[in-house]
Amino acid sequence: MDLSDLSHHVVTLEQCGPVSVYIQGDLDKQRDGTVFLTVHDVGSSFTSWVNWVMDISMEEIRRRSVFIHIALPGQELGAVDRPGDWNFPSMKDLGLNLVTVLDSLRIQRVVGLGD
Repeated sequence: MDLSDLSHHVVTLEQCGPVSVYIQGDLDKQRDGTVFLTVHDVGSSFTSWVNWVMDISMEEIRRRSVFIHIALPGQELGAVDRPGDWNFPSMKDLGLNLVTVLDSLRIQRVVGLGD
């Protein structure tokens, strides 16, 4: 898997703190087209979504879309262990605060994918 084609952003979510956001595709060309927002399962990584998008069966969709991959707090590449008193944000807080990512990237609508 080659991550050099992804652009990396860090967006601070009010209730959750900073999250890493990885953009796969050309956001400038596809911002108003089909945009997929992916959120991986806890204990997993956004790279599972990157690998899925890179599958040969996704080639046509990949050419016409952009994928925004969210790395949950503590699950980003090179993440350090969180302090023992750190609480993982609730799914409700994460979900409600993801709009901050869309606002910062000037994206009006997405198709959400999660596992």
